[in-house]
Amino acid sequence: SSESEVSLKRKSSRLLEAFQELASEVSLKRKSSRLLEAFQELAGSWGSPESPQSQSLRGALDRKSQELQRSLDRLGELQAAKEQLEERLGHLEQQLLAQSDPGGDPRGDPDTQGLLQDLQELHEQLEEFLVS
Repeated sequence: SSESEVSLKRKSSRLLEAFQELASEVSLKRKSSRLLEAFQELAGSWGSPESPQSQSLRGALDRKSQELQRSLDRLGELQAAKEQLEERLGHLEQQLLAQSDPGGDPRGDPDTQGLLQDLQELHEQLEEFLVS
């Protein structure tokens, strides 16, 4: 009978170990099931269409990008116009200096008067450009 008690203790000990392993497996299965569900929810949200707020923000970003591009294009045009005006101004100043008489008053000469008027108009255009 003591042998049967020892045998019974061994069997119950083995059963206890088996139950503990099963309990551990069940716990792991539950955890893995929860993790799998969470992953599927996240994966589903990745493939879903953008939220309305995200779409609105993306639209605003696109509009601002287009506006910035238009401003950059306009700035390039204005810089080119400014360079042309400065080049023309320099050319007219050189003409004026070449035509002026070193001993006389350059303002009395009709050609010089025309050049001075052109220079004045060019200065005004350049000022308007710089202000805008």
